[in-house]
Amino acid sequence: GALQVHRLASQHLGNERDIHLYRSAGYRSDDPQRTLLVLFDADRYLYEVPVPTLLDNLVAGGKLAPVAAVFIANPSGRTRSAELPPNPAMAAFVAQELMPWAARQGLSAAPQRTVIAGASYGGLAAAWVALQHPEWFGRVLSQSGSFWWAPATAGEEPEWLTRQVAQQPVRPVRILLEAGLFESGRAGQAGILETNRHLRDVLRAKGYSVLHREHAAGHDNAHWRVRFAPALLDLLQDEVGQKP
Repeated sequence: GALQVHRLASQHLGNERDIHLYRSAGYRSDDPQRTLLVLFDADRYLYEVPVPTLLDNLVAGGKLAPVAAVFIANPSGRTRSAELPPNPAMAAFVAQELMPWAARQGLSAAPQRTVIAGASYGGLAAAWVALQHPEWFGRVLSQSGSFWWAPATAGEEPEWLTRQVAQQPVRPVRILLEAGLFESGRAGQAGILETNRHLRDVLRAKGYSVLHREHAAGHDNAHWRVRFAPALLDLLQDEVGQKP
């Protein structure tokens, strides 16, 4: 596949960042079976979890139709911690600036074949953005999502996003949640493992299509690298089990 880097400014976020665009061999912007991935934390998913290589191999092996991907870089570590936890400005950037811009570059797909993905804060961001904008995203791949998060507001309880899911109407989004068995909380606090389980239960009670996976792993790139390709294939299967 081919990989290009662009610089994209955002009025909503008030900054600019690198956006990496990937197109697999055989990708065509008019192919009805094309898939699009949108990934937070570009450096992680380009290098530590080498998604372009994983996608090359899936397409070459006939396991995935030609695919494109958009990798969203973080301007800095500080902006990452401010932008990725549920942030209306980030959701607006993705839906109103990034996705229309990517479509003009020839990278688009139907919502049911558009996956937004991330790990840790990125997994939290992926779920949040998709639930805000199902007109773009019909699939979420969350690896060790930080669903314990809550705004730093006095009296705010943990698991803010799970409460939002419980209170809001169901969106047409299919979600795959993954967590490691060694990501449990400490000192009586719920960790990533427990809060992923809780979100799974709330989503299912609301009627969402949810896949849930747990592995003997921790909060690290080795876990996410090994699990990315099989999780993506699972997520893209339709309800009757047809392959993507």
